Amino acid sequence: MNRQQQLHQSMGGISAQTPTVTLAEQGYSEIKRQILSATLEPGSPLRLERLKTALGIGYTPCVKR
Repeated sequence: MNRQQQLHQSMGGISAQTPTVTLAEQGYSEIKRQILSATLEPGSPLRLERLKTALGIGYTPCVKR
């Protein structure tokens, strides 16, 4: 039995998976980081076109969260 099979068996047959982070969550985290670091001024309007371009994501993740 190889190491991966041993780990799989020791976990009761459940694979350990890295949690997935959605584009909406990534966008939210980045916008929050920019506000907290004063890159984006708190209270300033967030323009979807600018966010979409800056974050490299589409409109849906920008407005989803």
